[in-house]
Amino acid sequence: LHSTSRRQRQMCIRDSWVYVSTLPFAFYDNRGAVVLNNEIHIMGTNSGESATQHYKWNGSSWVSVSTLPYSMYQGSAVVLNDEIHILGGLSNDKKHYKWDGSSWTSVSTLPYSFGHGSAVVLNSEIHILGGDFSSATKHYKWNGSAWTSVSTLPDGFSGGDAIIMNNEIHIFRLDDDIKAHYKWDGSSWISVDTLPYEFAFGSAQLVENEIFLVGGSNNPTAHYAYKEVTE
Repeated sequence: LHSTSRRQRQMCIRDSWVYVSTLPFAFYDNRGAVVLNNEIHIMGTNSGESATQHYKWNGSSWVSVSTLPYSMYQGSAVVLNDEIHILGGLSNDKKHYKWDGSSWTSVSTLPYSFGHGSAVVLNSEIHILGGDFSSATKHYKWNGSAWTSVSTLPDGFSGGDAIIMNNEIHIFRLDDDIKAHYKWDGSSWISVDTLPYEFAFGSAQLVENEIFLVGGSNNPTAHYAYKEVTE
């Protein structure tokens, strides 16, 4: 057998899609998926009864974990200090709860109506970005005790996604430019590049310092990778 480098093996895996499972409920138009202790958790959905469901994937099957404390659709979720935080959603747009592994407890009231935005964790602080209508340019962070305003987004950010890369926040899609890609360097928002397709309601993930864009309402089968090059 010929030896294959680790990088080559990874490329082969990334270039091949393998069926894994059927989700336990209809899960879409929502930022309610996180990874905790190497298990995928999915929470809430677009609307309906599934908006309070919470399941995890243990590697072989989906297991019901809890009932969410509120109907979370078009909200967002992050992991901070080994706890899952759920934030906002169109029907409960200022709610913020956390899951400690056994129960949900209320954490805070969000500083604005947060639905269709995106949340990330940077330097042990939760950042919420954008949302619908008048909230679409807002950017706040939670330091564990209070929410404070951080910046004004370059344009309305709604229905896009955000990730952390090299200690900077990257956002994908703006209301007036659905191919926009900006990053926050801690003091200002900088235009990075133009996305390869019209990105809306898709997902962005970081794998080994490469950004992967997957799907979206405008191109549901799209799958692109981006690597930031440092001069």
